[in-house]
Amino acid sequence: MWRWMSRWRRWLLPRRRDRLGTYLHGRAGEEDASVRYLADVALSTPLEELEAPVWYGSGGVPPEVIDVRRGAIRSICFQPSGHSGNFLPPPGGCLELRVAVAERYAHSAGISPRNILITPGGSGALSIALRTCVNPGDRVVLFDPCSPLFVGLLRSWKARIAWVPTWVEERWCRFPRSVLERVLRKARMLVIADPVNPTGAVFHPDDREYIAWLAAAYDVLVYVDQAFAELHPQGSQVRWEEIPGITGRLLLAGSLSWSHNLSGWRVGWLVAPPLLVRVASAMQQLHATLVPTPCQLLSAACLQPIDPSERHAMFRRWQEQRQEAMDLFRRWGLETGDSGQGGFLWVSTASLGLSSRHCAELLARQYRLFVLAGEGCGPSGQNMIRLCLLQHAGHWQEALRRLKQFVNDRWGNNSSRTPPGNKLCSKGPFAPCTP
Repeated sequence: MWRWMSRWRRWLLPRRRDRLGTYLHGRAGEEDASVRYLADVALSTPLEELEAPVWYGSGGVPPEVIDVRRGAIRSICFQPSGHSGNFLPPPGGCLELRVAVAERYAHSAGISPRNILITPGGSGALSIALRTCVNPGDRVVLFDPCSPLFVGLLRSWKARIAWVPTWVEERWCRFPRSVLERVLRKARMLVIADPVNPTGAVFHPDDREYIAWLAAAYDVLVYVDQAFAELHPQGSQVRWEEIPGITGRLLLAGSLSWSHNLSGWRVGWLVAPPLLVRVASAMQQLHATLVPTPCQLLSAACLQPIDPSERHAMFRRWQEQRQEAMDLFRRWGLETGDSGQGGFLWVSTASLGLSSRHCAELLARQYRLFVLAGEGCGPSGQNMIRLCLLQHAGHWQEALRRLKQFVNDRWGNNSSRTPPGNKLCSKGPFAPCTP
């Protein structure tokens, strides 16, 4: 009964007397349609005070202005005192970085810096989105398998997870449409990654349009993690923001951790309707860490367009590396299936008689090789591990050597379990096997 009343309180928001609801309806105007997506904790945010420069205003100030709101015991900096890098970043992020991020998306979708919020990495984007739009106890839909980050953050926020099974068919991520339609009927948000982490598969254009149609029919937010978008075989042709009917309920997220190997900078972003960005920015000021200004300015310089020929060469190299590794694992008796087209390999450990957690622990403890256990990726990951292909050649070859040693030792201890025709090679990781 209480959940039903809580849900209808959001739909009857114009009659609510909380401060944020009154403030938004007095000033948002055409953005009123996005208010219904806000969670209860977001509706209690003192947005008016947080947006007022006299209270929490940050960012660079003109040289003629003297700011005595803050100071420092010591002045240790490698930049001039008046440089913008010495100040806290603006609430939504530095304008230079937001402009660079907006240029990565389709201009026809109307995405501008007003739609961009700079977050502390991709995990920060999802965390802020959940805090802004999802109440504890709301249903959130996940595809199985998915990133363990999704599962961990949803459980920490006490959301109710509804799983939709998936499979890889000709490198496309497929799912039963009847199951997705059933679980979306009372859901608050759908969280997906395209390309999919950990299988590397991508969504078919028809399935993307079907997801957008269901989201509009049941008024569900769609959160799309695009941290691996550069691994998508169709490249810039994949535009979730251009799908008809998804405007106003689409949240896009990205980061520099995987695309530029800058995990330590903790730079990510969230693309959303302007009203949701405003409230999410206020939530981030109160509950999260802001990305340092120098990291934002350096990231803006890193976000340069990639030459299509260079991208095509990188993708071809990854695909060759993927196919060679899949052939090698099959000779070892490890099933990989159709692992999609992204930067991961989804490998089964069932033939070794090990669960994903046990296999990952053995590899880490005895062979100094870290892999991701599939248990945290969903119900289908109990006997799966994830390997990342995005390594330099020497690193990847050494990883294969250690994995081969592990499989040899495992089959040596269980010789009766060795399948016929899977004799391991000793001439090198990619040398052809001879009977």
